[in-house]
Amino acid sequence: MADLAASIQREGLINPIGVEATDDGYVVVHGHRRYAACRMAGVVEVPVRVFAGGEADLGRVVFAENYHRKDPSPVEQAAAIKDRLQGGDMSVEEVAAVFGRSAAWVRGQVAMMEWPDDVLMEVHGRRLSRAAGEALAQVTDEDYRVFLVRNAVESGATGRTCEAWLSAWRSMMPAEDAVGLEAPPSAGVPVRPLPEAPCLMCGESYRIDALSSVLMCVGCVGRVRESLRRQG
Repeated sequence: MADLAASIQREGLINPIGVEATDDGYVVVHGHRRYAACRMAGVVEVPVRVFAGGEADLGRVVFAENYHRKDPSPVEQAAAIKDRLQGGDMSVEEVAAVFGRSAAWVRGQVAMMEWPDDVLMEVHGRRLSRAAGEALAQVTDEDYRVFLVRNAVESGATGRTCEAWLSAWRSMMPAEDAVGLEAPPSAGVPVRPLPEAPCLMCGESYRIDALSSVLMCVGCVGRVRESLRRQG
């Protein structure tokens, strides 16, 4: 607070304080910290923005201010956007305007909340990028996805690498299962013609033409992975 007060003394208050008119004057509705810092700095006149449009308009302003000031994780941001839309007081277009993004981007944020919990946890902890999480979230084999997520976190895998892993996993699926899957969203970076995938045993990544197909039942695959987890 002391640092903010000193800054206001030097440069003035840059962002207006939000107030709402009452019968007796005005009530501060957002910017309480800035208001307190102005009092500490001895400032007696400050710029304000008067709101008279009701709680819905005020809620939009507070939402925008909070998420431009804070540094939320990608998961916190997506959750806040989903809550705001489900509350019905902001449209997709209004949320897009707050963030300076497209309506498609907002819908992608909402869809993010449907990702598997193990992927969301790593993205929230900033151990996995959003692009990497977006690719790994599409791996529907839970055991293999957990293996890939752990490998991605430990190796610092990029979104491009995880898209390659996703492509490799799909290439190993039966044709009748793979044909109906949609391609993963791309940021405009082409996926390598021969993607890589982690080895089941050592965890190192190799081009898929250097990996062998091993016929194992689901139960044995699970036992091998559990054994590797205990050893690691």
